[in-house]
Amino acid sequence: MSRANQNNLIRDLLQAVQDLGRLNQKTPPAPITLPTHALVVELFQRHKPPTFDGAPGPRVIEGWLRKLERIFRLINCTDAQKVQCAEFMFIGDESYWWDSMSQTRIPEQQLALTWEQFKEEVMDKNFPQSLRDFKESEFLQLK
Repeated sequence: MSRANQNNLIRDLLQAVQDLGRLNQKTPPAPITLPTHALVVELFQRHKPPTFDGAPGPRVIEGWLRKLERIFRLINCTDAQKVQCAEFMFIGDESYWWDSMSQTRIPEQQLALTWEQFKEEVMDKNFPQSLRDFKESEFLQLK
């Protein structure tokens, strides 16, 4: 290898090392972070979410869930935070029911409860599938 080729190789290696050093000095973009639980609760409460006491009727429970989901669209939160915010809005008999349901799960299961699972449990209790099927049948038979 000629002296000129050696110099070019050394210069190229030195340039590569310097480029790597510059890449390492660049700060990575800040990760997207979700709000802390306390911030989520505060944001949630600002929107004056409705409480739910287990009042009968499919329109009542569906309306309550829709109102909560409108708030959740505005705040960036996890399923676990949605469930915690929603369960906080239960009052009266519904609060007692949810407390007993929660005690049937170990803490890890409770934390892993998705928003869809939560909604299904609440709907099953307040608007059972058999009643949903009956109402659907009634609707389909309307003339």
